[in-house]
Amino acid sequence: MAVIEILHPRHGSKIESDEVNAHILVKNYEMGLDAGCAAIFLNTHYRYKSCAAEIKVTLSSIRPGMSVIDISLLDSNDRELNHAPWYNSSRSYGKDILHWNKNARPYKLLVSYGTEAFQDSLKTLAATAISIGGVDGVKMFGPQHLNQDFTSANSRIFNQRKGAGLWLWKPYLINQSLHTLSEGDLLMYADAQLTFVSSATPLFDIAEAEELGIVSFGMAQHKEYVYTKEEVLFALNCTEECRFSGQRAATFIVFRVCESSKEFVRQWLTLSQNYSLISDEENGAQQHEEVLCKHWGVPAYRVPTQYGENALEKNSMHGKYPQIFQAK
Repeated sequence: MAVIEILHPRHGSKIESDEVNAHILVKNYEMGLDAGCAAIFLNTHYRYKSCAAEIKVTLSSIRPGMSVIDISLLDSNDRELNHAPWYNSSRSYGKDILHWNKNARPYKLLVSYGTEAFQDSLKTLAATAISIGGVDGVKMFGPQHLNQDFTSANSRIFNQRKGAGLWLWKPYLINQSLHTLSEGDLLMYADAQLTFVSSATPLFDIAEAEELGIVSFGMAQHKEYVYTKEEVLFALNCTEECRFSGQRAATFIVFRVCESSKEFVRQWLTLSQNYSLISDEENGAQQHEEVLCKHWGVPAYRVPTQYGENALEKNSMHGKYPQIFQAK
């Protein structure tokens, strides 16, 4: 039975250069010139074959920052043996390489949401995210992507026109997207009416460094006690310092996939399904996500749009980076 072991690169390691040497160990398999070649697959369909147990791959010709590595054995017809269920030995090494089939560098995903009226804005956001923003992939969601059981269970909320259902779709889709990514990957949410004007790499770098894996953005001039519903402040045990602090922007947020960020989003989703908290009836607007950031001790970074370029914001918030988004 053939067995494959990947010796290098180690799982989850970052690859800084454009070239990487992949070292593999093949046991119980005869490697020849025409059959049994090892192959490396990256995130594209490109294939590199070699008859040695060491293969050099040039990453720059694939996609900057991406290197999903998987090793296969090929038969004389160039079929992938570990992906061929009719080949008896496939089970013997399929599991051995499965855990290596992950991003060696964090995958950077942008998600957003829009109803029919925002489709043009979503297209612009997605296009600039890839061409300027430095993200690897985008997911532009709409009402059709919401689970019907979830919307039915929260029909009172989704029947509200404001925020296309009081923005409940936001934590739902972020939660869903986080669980499609690997540990250490990066997810950014941005509103549909934003456009990238420079790379978001500085924000992703912050997310990688932050202990909680969450990057939230503050607004020094907008105080919680003026805008935030009292029930939200009470539910999250908001202190006086919190009440008089600047709000957090709901326009964008960045996550590194880890246990703390997933738990944060889970709590956000739970709070968002409480109609008495999420509605703006009787006592002001809902700002549960923003106050939750403070409850968790998430630092406030400067808003990365033209509105974060004034002296007050620059002097009162973390973040030395250029304007990244243009807001309409």
